[in-house]
Amino acid sequence: MAKGGKRRGGAVWQFADCRRLAIDLGVAAGLGREQAVVLANHLLWFDAVAAHSLGMSSLPWWLDRVESGEFRPTTDVRFVRERAGTAVLDGGKGLPPVLLTRAAAIAGEKARELGLGLVVVKGLGAVPSAAPQAAELAIGPFASIILGPKGAWSLALPSAGGLPRVSDCVLGDGGDRPELGPWAPLVPEEGWLVAALDVPAIETLEGLHARAAAFGSGLDPDEWEARRFDLHEKGLSLPGKALKELVKRARALGVELPAEGRP
Repeated sequence: MAKGGKRRGGAVWQFADCRRLAIDLGVAAGLGREQAVVLANHLLWFDAVAAHSLGMSSLPWWLDRVESGEFRPTTDVRFVRERAGTAVLDGGKGLPPVLLTRAAAIAGEKARELGLGLVVVKGLGAVPSAAPQAAELAIGPFASIILGPKGAWSLALPSAGGLPRVSDCVLGDGGDRPELGPWAPLVPEEGWLVAALDVPAIETLEGLHARAAAFGSGLDPDEWEARRFDLHEKGLSLPGKALKELVKRARALGVELPAEGRP
């Protein structure tokens, strides 16, 4: 077991322990292991960018909705229709990070072949952010945008450093983005739109890298890399309220806590 400790008044768990705990709790709550892995990666992505309210601290929120039936523990994605560069999927009220990850992969496949991929996922309600899925899609030559209900949006642009430059409605950018407004009618009332663009199909990556860096907004790739390194090296500090809830869930579901995380 990785060594933990105490810091800033809360428990400190190493990254691998946090990931294992999130997976085990997800499986115990009724998720398949593959789904639980996607959810764990989704939450820890937010911790790695210091958006901790959407990270491990929010795991009980997700478990509540799985156990209540709001999110169905299914990996099935039904294609309603599909063309060369587009697809419409029925998410069937599945777990949003899982379905958005699947939709982003499909959009990326289409963009790789045709230069542009558009995927609509229906039957998938509002969640705070799809930034991890947009970011994963933009690691490489793709620019990505994900739009959801209630004005949710995530935008990721490739950068010269490897990690993309990510902007998102809950990552400090805030407010409306007027330039995204024309896309809004394409987003279903309960659903999401995932778009991927193969940048070299229309211009050089270097040109986009320069403009994205000059634009100045969004998550800076260098700062993001430093935060990821810090999370892996020093572990994640959990506030008392979040720790108490995770301990409660682990005991109720019969899941072992990291040794140093026990109060």
